[in-house]
Amino acid sequence: MLWCILVIGFSLYPFYSIIFFRHYNQRSTCIVMGIVYLLIALAVQIIDEKIIEIGLNKAYTSFNQSATKFLGEHGLSSTGPASGIVLKFSLAVWCGLLGSLLTFPGLRMAQMHSDALIYHKQRKMLSLLANISFASPLLLVCLWIKPISRDYLTVRVFTGASGPLMTPDAFESMRLIAIIVVVLLKLLLMPMYLQSYLNLAEQRLEKLKKESGRITNVDLQKKIAAVFYYLCVVSIQFIAPLLLDNVDNIEKTITQTAEEFHLALGSLKQIFTTEVFRGLFGLATWWTCFTIFATNALGMFCQSYLTAA
Repeated sequence: MLWCILVIGFSLYPFYSIIFFRHYNQRSTCIVMGIVYLLIALAVQIIDEKIIEIGLNKAYTSFNQSATKFLGEHGLSSTGPASGIVLKFSLAVWCGLLGSLLTFPGLRMAQMHSDALIYHKQRKMLSLLANISFASPLLLVCLWIKPISRDYLTVRVFTGASGPLMTPDAFESMRLIAIIVVVLLKLLLMPMYLQSYLNLAEQRLEKLKKESGRITNVDLQKKIAAVFYYLCVVSIQFIAPLLLDNVDNIEKTITQTAEEFHLALGSLKQIFTTEVFRGLFGLATWWTCFTIFATNALGMFCQSYLTAA
């Protein structure tokens, strides 16, 4: 459990370090997107869990009961450590921060996807895989929407069938496998996307040829080299969301990791139960998938309409 938290932290830190908050445009964009995602996160937490099965209510109930019991055993009278509103608002702030950090990676990903489709328009199968990879976060988001996923696969009995298509355990395994497949697909297409980014150097050169005036060799080399220098940042923006998404999804192994965490922290094992971790990481998994798709879709909108205009 502790190692998973460390990996998540190291996945988020590069996003913070590569954002130039001294630059007015980037700072303003991050602040605006952070506020937007904060409002969206607050709205999501209001939705009944019969629709989006994140599990926060069960997590809070379990945490509140176990914490009250723990405090009572140590002679401290309390009705609970904190109200549900405070905890949900704190989680919404974290969701807004994550959304602001994933804004520029999403915009970059949309640009690379658009360029990759142009460069590989003759290769229909590769273009199809790229489009599936681009839309895959939306498919993962739908797996947490109960009426169109769990109820449809584990409750509804189709005509001629003796029972539902899946058991609840099989559905949980299917969600886990789906996330792993999406991550592997994106890693498989990573060379294509990075190559589409490197082709920006050629685009800059062609643009300079159409401009009037003179430019020194040193300035020309700087413009071209800047693309290659920034490749490491683009790679981080591509890989880190996948790491964050994959590490968050530990619902199938949460019991084992929770036990290790409890043994390490001794008496706190009575407070941080399995339901608490399932709720927190359920929110983290769903929100990461949603944010990745939302930022990618925003980037594609900018590429298709605003840039053309």
